[in-house]
Amino acid sequence: MADSRPVVLDESLTLSEENLEILPSAWYADPAAFQLEQEEIVSRTWQYAGPAGMVEKPYQFVSTQLGSLPVVVTRDGDGKLHAMANVCQHRGSIVASGHGYCKALKCPYHGWTYGLDGTLQRPLGMAVEVDPKEFSLAPLAATTWGPFLFVGPAGMDDIDNFFDPLPARLRDTGLNWDDLHLRDSRSYEIEANWKVVTENYIECYHCGHVHPDYAKYVDMDTYSWEYGSFYEAQAGPAHPAAFKDGYLREDDAITDGLFVHVWPNFHIQVYPGDAHNLSALHIRAVSPTKTVAVLEHYYGPESSEGEAIRITEMFDQQLREDWEICERVQRGLTSGAYRAGRVSFDDYRPGRLNVAAAAGKTEEPLVHFHRLLHKALTARRELRFGANGSSGNGHGPAANGR
Repeated sequence: MADSRPVVLDESLTLSEENLEILPSAWYADPAAFQLEQEEIVSRTWQYAGPAGMVEKPYQFVSTQLGSLPVVVTRDGDGKLHAMANVCQHRGSIVASGHGYCKALKCPYHGWTYGLDGTLQRPLGMAVEVDPKEFSLAPLAATTWGPFLFVGPAGMDDIDNFFDPLPARLRDTGLNWDDLHLRDSRSYEIEANWKVVTENYIECYHCGHVHPDYAKYVDMDTYSWEYGSFYEAQAGPAHPAAFKDGYLREDDAITDGLFVHVWPNFHIQVYPGDAHNLSALHIRAVSPTKTVAVLEHYYGPESSEGEAIRITEMFDQQLREDWEICERVQRGLTSGAYRAGRVSFDDYRPGRLNVAAAAGKTEEPLVHFHRLLHKALTARRELRFGANGSSGNGHGPAANGR
């Protein structure tokens, strides 16, 4: 149902459901578009919060974010998982920082204390009675999926709706994810809109040009594409040259790669090799033209140190190549010289599963991603567009009015 207060945007931000091959360039720089995406997408979806192991034991906690909202996730003494807005209801201070163990959450400003379920326990020093129901931390949703921890708004759909049938598909690669643990974590700052970064990830039309080593490692001639309601996946076996060059052995446990984008900003990947490896890449939008990507590598206990280092550093190199091209794209999109180009694909049909594409050279997943974007932005709101290029919201015209 449309919101009773429609969002008024610049005319250059028009989204047509019938023509979503390439978004107008203003969607990659306009503050009004960025704010709308934060409200209607990021704050209303499951967001990766880190390793599930950070809150696997009673009395553990971890602080994280749900979009711009500070969040704290806890596991109480009975082993139940909780998530709450990490904002003291007295004067608005952030309550918990970092991660660790505690039996209560105490605000560092005036000492108000909350239970691990967010219930106000002790409004320290107040001369008047304070109702815990009114001043407890706002509840949110938290869940685990494999080795990952996710947070979301209260009442979120079951997370399996976003990931099925991926667990079975991941196990088909030979991966045993039941004993995976975090080994490496790193982050990157990218001067580009979060959608530029995501779109780069979900197509491999660019791989032969941007990632020459990757094209030697994964066989692009037999690349395939898979779709779910909320994800796009790329899959491909190891390139024969990878065995010849010593990257891989014929007896390796994992010989097929799988690279998945899950709506809206989470990515998982499994690389061929003897290591049981699963990487999580979380794309965090900071501003209309700045993104932070958080990469975390998970490995099994029997993974060799050398193999773990090889896969970690190989992926790091590929990402740095991606970030460079993403920043070049962002500069071009906001230059005023760009008009929507063409997408490389044959025929888009939503909802297809296990579809063999043309040797990885399709950009068809972009259309799937853009349709999810359109659906999310119009699910609750009516988007109206101002006259004469005026946004009507105080942000002014878009960076590129094309």
